[in-house]
Parts: sequence; structure tokens; C-alpha cells
Amino acid sequence: MKKYLAIILAGLLPASAALASDPGWPSIIRFGIVGNAFNKPFTSGAQGKLIEDGTFDKIAASHGSKVEYNYFTATGPAINEAWANNTIDFGGSGDLPNLIGLAGGLKNKIILGGGREQITYVGVLTGSPFKTWDDLKGKKITFQKGTYLHLVFDKIIKDRGEKESDYKIYSLLSADQTTALLAGQVDALVGTTTLLTLRKQGQVRIIYRTSADDDTKKYLGFGNLNVTQEFIDKYPEVVQTYVELLLKASIWISDPAHKEDVFRLVAKTGATSSEAREDLGSEPEANRTNPLLGPAWIQHEQETADLIKELGLARKTFDVKSKVDDSFLKKALEKAGKLPKEWDPS
Repeated sequence: MKKYLAIILAGLLPASAALASDPGWPSIIRFGIVGNAFNKPFTSGAQGKLIEDGTFDKIAASHGSKVEYNYFTATGPAINEAWANNTIDFGGSGDLPNLIGLAGGLKNKIILGGGREQITYVGVLTGSPFKTWDDLKGKKITFQKGTYLHLVFDKIIKDRGEKESDYKIYSLLSADQTTALLAGQVDALVGTTTLLTLRKQGQVRIIYRTSADDDTKKYLGFGNLNVTQEFIDKYPEVVQTYVELLLKASIWISDPAHKEDVFRLVAKTGATSSEAREDLGSEPEANRTNPLLGPAWIQHEQETADLIKELGLARKTFDVKSKVDDSFLKKALEKAGKLPKEWDPS
């Protein structure tokens, strides 16, 4: 009798747990996050702040949901693959992979901007004879194709009247890029703050960088946060909750009083705070953290989508505005109160 009772009770437990869960929340909420060059399971910025605090995870747990964070070392292209395989619900990446995915038919909606004004660096070995970008034509260059760095590279050479075939491009993952450069297998690396680390170690010289100055500002990288349309339709409360929390974290990160915390979060990805300080420079963190989806943002992304088609990186362009759902952000802004002065609502 005890044996049968145990079987009956065991069969009832999953049903009881399901009944205790909020039907407006799924059992698992899956995030796709761009991995860092140091293979650390963490991201910085507003999302890093939210993950560190665990605020969303706790709210999700109260509804019977588990939050799963997936860090992709193959960055944006890998996140697009995860979208296609239906293995993530939320995902953030640079503008090139995001727009390529949307142009290719991914049924996602952009719900937040963010990750604006990311600086790109070009590094060569310390003993290299190359001094400027002019020296790189015809040389071996490495970056990962399909990422925002690829787009930055193509924007720069387009303005120089050049094309990809004028260079010998090697598409590698971040760690392999560094290995190839240090081994002398490539002449230059187009990358991020990892190059600042290598320079500090005396192995690399930086011969080019984009900046917030007017002359190279158009080359700065942008990012986006997307959610599948299916998830939006099924779990709008989850999306609204996350957007409100991420907006709150973005405002917190943008406050100059929390600048040291910004650098501390960057350090958790494997970079050093000194690199983070140099990378940010005199620019307010608010410029990068701005999540608003105003007309200027839409115009920038539309121009980028059109350029991607022109460069042959996507088969077609599309109406970016049709892929934006700012309803969650608008509701969050009603509750947010005062916004950072650097956040241009346009």
C-alpha cells in the first residue's frame, strides 16, 4: 500500500508544481548574450547590473520560472543561429548580426536599443612596420565576419573607396584572432578592448580607433535587445517586467555617481578597469547605455540595414520600423520618472 501511495504522490508532484506556477510566465526564460573575449560568463552594462543584482531572477522564481543565461563565444552570428533553432527567447547583439537576422526572416521584435557608441580598435604587433590604416591595404586582417566589427570595417573602407577584396580577410573567433596576431599569421586585428590589454602587455600597438568625435562617430557600433514574437504573444507580462527592470538599471548605470561600478562590472568580464576607463574616455556612460527607440535611432538602423544590402552582407533590406515594438518601453518610461539628460528622446 505504501508503495502505491508513493507512486501516486510522485505523480501528483509535477502537477501540483505546475498548478503553483503563474500561467503568464513560462517554466524557463532563455537569454542569449554576446560572450566576451575572455570567456567569462558575465556581461557588463545595464544587463550585467541586472544579472548581478538577481532582481529579475527573483521575480521570475516567484512566478515559478527559471532564468537561463547563455553566453555565446561566437557572438552575434551564434545568437542568430540560436534564434533560428528556437533555443532563446531574449537576445542582444550588435547591429549587423541583428539586422542580417531580421532581413533573413527571423520573427523577432526589437524592444530596446542599447550598446551605442562602441569603440573599435585596430592593432598590430609592437614590432610591426605598419603605422596607419593606409599601410594595411592588401594585408592580412582578422575579425569575425557577421559581427558589428565587420560592419565597422566595411563602413571605413567604403569611405576610403575600397572593398573587402582589397584586403586578405581572415574570419576568426576572438581568442583565435589574438593567437593569429601574436603568432604573426595576420598583420592586423580589428577588435575591442582586448587590444588595450595586449598593448598594456607590450605586445600590440593601436594604429587606429573610432571615437565619439564627429569625424569617426558614424563608425561606432550599436546594439539592440530583441524578443521573439511568439514569446511576446504568450508572455507579455514577462517582457514588460524585464523592460522596466532593464530601463531602471540603464538609468542607474548612466548616473556619473556610479561610474566606478560601471568599471567594476566591466572587470567581471575579464577586462581591467583601466582598459574600461580608457575605452570610455571622457564620454558619459549614458551615451552608450541609452535604450530609447526614437526617430534618430530608427533612421540610423534603417540606414545601416540599407547599407548592409548595398554591401552584399544581406540579400535584402527591410522597413526597420516594422520590426520595432516600443510599447513595452513606452509603458516603462511612464513609470521611470527623470531620465539622464544625455538620452536624446529623438
